[in-house]
Amino acid sequence: MALFAVSDIHGYYDETIKALSEAGFFDSDENNLIVVGDALDRGSQPNEMIDFLLGLHHDGRLIYIYGNHEELFYDCLQEIAAGGIGMIASGMSHHYHNRTFHTLVAISGMSLNEALLYPEELVSRVKESDYYKILLPATVDYYETEKYIFCHGWLPLDIEIEDRIANFIYRPDWREADETEWHKARWRNGMEMCCMHGVREAGKTVVCGHWNCSWGHAHVDGICSERGKDAITTPFYADGIIAIDACTARWEKVNCIKIEI
Repeated sequence: MALFAVSDIHGYYDETIKALSEAGFFDSDENNLIVVGDALDRGSQPNEMIDFLLGLHHDGRLIYIYGNHEELFYDCLQEIAAGGIGMIASGMSHHYHNRTFHTLVAISGMSLNEALLYPEELVSRVKESDYYKILLPATVDYYETEKYIFCHGWLPLDIEIEDRIANFIYRPDWREADETEWHKARWRNGMEMCCMHGVREAGKTVVCGHWNCSWGHAHVDGICSERGKDAITTPFYADGIIAIDACTARWEKVNCIKIEI
């Protein structure tokens, strides 16, 4: 049995299946998949992605990490329920630009116009969906094995300010962090925290997403630009970290790594 990890797949179902196939995930029914956050938004196949993940979940083969876009999903739903559909419809909400709103519409089975006209129905349908009722409640902040820790952005940490400079410090009790602390951790750049600030878990490797791998290749390895034509999107490896976000929404590519357990 092996554990395969992907991250920030953002509703790019075809690209995800391609990456999993090339990595050998479908070679055995005993292989498990860990999605290191951000399963939806931006891509055009959210329902196909949901059906695929639901199947793995029902078979006991899915580990689903709660990412910042899972967080945005709840936030968008709450904003609509509170009467914020006008702000979203105007295009002035980040939920529109991040396409979280479009994900909700796709899940509801409504057209865009129907969703704008009947936001209460949109909210009701989404809350009755398998994604809302089954997959989201199954998410976890992190998953840990003997040698690896999987989380979306990075581990919760402490910050000390000295001469207006932030110092990021390893926090031994990060496993007991509350939701507010995990919220901050989900949005952090793990490559920066690990390689620039030395915040890492001794004896283990953290597998993370959220921030495009090309950041590490550009700013740590110094071998490419971060977002230019020479950007390197393959997984970033360093002491204590494997970053796997290929920036799928930009490059339409998914990274998949295989870990023997």
